[in-house]
Parts: sequence; structure tokens; C-alpha cells
Amino acid sequence: MNDEIDDNKELLRGLQSDVAEVEKELVLKKRKKIPAVLKTFFIFVFAAVLIVLFFTLTFSLAVSKYAKTFKTPHVKILSDRMQSDLDSVLSHSFSLLRPLPYNVAAAHLSIKSKSAILIDADNGFILYEKDADKVIPPASLTKLVVMYVAMEDVTAGKIALSDTVPLLPQAWAVNAPIGSSLMFLGEGQRVTLEELLRGIAVVSGNDAAVAVACYISGSAVEFVKRMNAEIENLGLTQTRFVEPTGYSGENKTTAREFAAFCRIYLEKFPQTIELFHNVRKFTYPQEHNLPVNYVQKNVMAGTLPVVQEATNKVLMNIQGADGLKTGFINESGYNLALTVNRNETRFISITLGGIGANTNEGNYYRLADSEQLMDWAFSTFKTYKSTEYDSFPVSVFCGEINALNLIPAKVTKKFSIPVPISEQSVEVFAELPAFLQAPIQVGDVFGSLVYSQGDLILERVPLIADRTINSCGSIKKIIDNYTLKQCFDTSE
Repeated sequence: MNDEIDDNKELLRGLQSDVAEVEKELVLKKRKKIPAVLKTFFIFVFAAVLIVLFFTLTFSLAVSKYAKTFKTPHVKILSDRMQSDLDSVLSHSFSLLRPLPYNVAAAHLSIKSKSAILIDADNGFILYEKDADKVIPPASLTKLVVMYVAMEDVTAGKIALSDTVPLLPQAWAVNAPIGSSLMFLGEGQRVTLEELLRGIAVVSGNDAAVAVACYISGSAVEFVKRMNAEIENLGLTQTRFVEPTGYSGENKTTAREFAAFCRIYLEKFPQTIELFHNVRKFTYPQEHNLPVNYVQKNVMAGTLPVVQEATNKVLMNIQGADGLKTGFINESGYNLALTVNRNETRFISITLGGIGANTNEGNYYRLADSEQLMDWAFSTFKTYKSTEYDSFPVSVFCGEINALNLIPAKVTKKFSIPVPISEQSVEVFAELPAFLQAPIQVGDVFGSLVYSQGDLILERVPLIADRTINSCGSIKKIIDNYTLKQCFDTSE
């Protein structure tokens, strides 16, 4: 019996042991299933992290490299279309004459002429004026416009200074109004366009002005239409002509507008100073001008050739004076368009309606007014000229292009300004934005270029965009905004 009980106990222990093994095996199976799921999950997470890290690192490196283009902007050359758009903006911002952008002590001058103005020829800044908008006949200053039209056609290749100009009867001296200034043109003479222009500039030849007008346009009437068209193209509204010599009191101008015209004339045709306006004596006709088989005889009560001094007596009396033209008719008084050049500074003065009972008095007061204006100008100012054309590259975010140049708005050439004569030098610095964001239109103002002399701010020239930049697409905008944060502190 006891043996049987022991056997049963042994059997029971065996069964318990088998059950325990089965339970242990079941637990192990359960444990094996859970780590497999976790392992797959962890593998997926790990792979995802690696991918994110890879793309983050790649993006960061790309942005870092991309950001360098913004920190050191590289500006592409303007296309022809862009350059055309910029030229259009600059031409509209350009003004012929401008008031000084800083204050100076008023000039206490005793100018006898009814109207006067004094400007810096290089930049058009007005230094002095007296009733500069008073309408007065220009008299023989009109002939400067004749010369302007002629030089326009010479420059365009339509005519040449060496052309021999046929002399129609209306250009002969014998057919000119009584009292006209003349170079003594006559029937059958052979004369070049250059000689005619010199005759206009030096001795104010009415006959020469008519000859040029007829050569260019066929008649004086048609030529006057051309003169007025050219003046209108320059934006001058108070200047008009009815004939080309200045003999008529119905021609009209103002000191302000004629100063603007003279500035353009000298800027476009600086060679005319030495070719024509600074010539002190004129001899005509010379042997080569005479008709073939010509027998010398008296012409206009004088023997050939006729030698005349320049009508512009100021040339001989003011240092550096080298042009431009005198004029007188009873309706206007004594007029003078004067330019003086000293030490790379050139001023232009226009005086209209000068007083004088006769030519001697008229010349006296005309000279006195000119001396006052020029002595004051050259003792007070000198022209500062920049050594180079300034442009400033700036980064552009969120645009189709990543950079542009900011350039001075009022400058088509090198910058210049009249500055007070002083021991202090002119300093220049730019006020620039750190960056720009598209869209941007050509001509938009961003910052300024500041010119100063000591504590005196001479001028702040606006800086404008040199091109139009449109907004970019969404993806580039996201990248650019991220890059912007990397390049610049935009938290404020």
C-alpha cells in the first residue's frame, strides 16, 4: 500500500514537472513574440531617424552653401531689356537744373540785368538767380540753338563740318536787315559749314544763321519748326522762336530755360568751345572763299577780307571765359550767355535785359554783371567730382534672382556737386539695407548715398534698384525664408 502511494506521488511529481515545463515553454513563446514586434518597430523608428538626420544634414549643408550667395551677393549683368528699363528710370529722374541741396549764405550782388541765373555746368545746380523766369527775347542768343541743331545733324552723320554750303539769295549779306551783324556772305562764295558756324559764334552773323537754316531744312521757316521741336524735346516750355537769327522781338526765352539749354549744348558738344566760341577774331572772306575768276572789289563798303573781333568782349576780360554768345535788340536789352572754366570747375551764367544806352554802355554793364557773378562763384564754390561710378550689391530673398545693384538715382554719369571752398574734404558713405525681399521694381528706392563736408550734409542721393525682380515659387520661398534666418537676425 505504501509502495503504491509512493508510486502515485512520484507520478504526480512527474506530471507537475511536465506541467511546469509546458507552462515555461508557453511563457517563453509569449516572450519571444513580443520582442519580434518591438524589434520591427524599433528598426522602423531607427531608419526613420536616420533618414530625417540625413535629409536635415543635407538640407543644412545645402542651405549653408546657398547662404554664402546671400552673404557675398553675386549680381548678374543686366540684360538688354533690364538696361533699357533702367535707362528709362534714370532719364525720368534726371533734371536739367536743380536748387542746391544745402544752405549757403545769400549772395549780395548788384546785378543790373533784369534777369540772371548762375549754375554749375557739370551738374546743373543753381548757385544764384534773379527773376530767372522773366520772359525776355533772347536776341542773338537764338543762334546758339541754330548751332545746336547743326551739331545734332553733324553728330548723326547727316551733314559734315567740311560740307560746302550753297548760298541762297536770302543768305547774302546785301539782303540782310539794316543793322544786322554779318560775316559778309555774298553771291558765288564757297564756304563750309564749319566756317558758317564760326561766323555765327564769333561775329553773330545773321547771314550765316540763314545760310545754315536753308542748308539743313531748305528754308528758314522750316528750320524754325525744327528749332522749336528740339527745344520742346528738351522740356523747355517758355522758349520759342519765329526766326533763326534772333532779330525778332517775338522770339522768347527765360534765363532759367536758356541756362538749361546751354548746359545741354556744352555737355553734348564740348568741342564747340575751341572750334567756335573761344575764337577772338574772324576774317572773311578769304581767298579760298571767293568765286572762281573773282575780281577784287569793295564789298559792303569795305575791302576784302573783312576782319572782325568777337562780339563777346567778356572773352578778353574775365579769366577762363571761353564762350558762349552775346545778343542785343531793342526789345531785349543786352543779353549774354557766358561760360567760364577754371581748375576743372565750369560755371554758366545767363544775363538778360542788360542796361545801356549804346553798345559801349551795354558791354560795360554786361561785363560788370558777369564779373560779379563769376568772382562770387569761384570764391565761394568749386565742383567736386566723384572718382568712380558707385553701385552697391545687395542680396534679394524670395525672388527669381538672388541679388541686384543699388545705384544713385540722379546719376547718369559720374557724380558731381558744387561744394563750399573749405579745407575739409568731401566724404562719402552709403546707407544700405542688409537685404531686400522680392517683389522689387526697377527704380524702387532703398537707402541713400550721403555726401558730406565736415558737419555739412551736401546731398543725400537716393539709391535705386537697377532691375525688376519678381517673387519666386513656394518651395524656393520656404528655402529662402529659412536661409534668411541663418544669414540675418530677423527676430526684431
